[in-house]
Amino acid sequence: MSNFYLSFLQKLTNADYGHITINTPDNTKLCYAGKKAGVDCEITLKTWSVIDAVIKRGDIGLGEAYMRGEWSS
Repeated sequence: MSNFYLSFLQKLTNADYGHITINTPDNTKLCYAGKKAGVDCEITLKTWSVIDAVIKRGDIGLGEAYMRGEWSS
């Protein structure tokens, strides 16, 4: 896993609520939990280009990547 992508995903440790599990394209499982109870979710990234799309276009990029089949939940 690229250090860049890992450092981007580690920003999720700042979440206040819930729990997220991210399955990466290289079969690494990352788990982040907020300090308070909330929604639990699991996301599978099929390609690292999802991160690039989010950085470039925010939530629109995330949606476009989903439509291209690059991630699932």
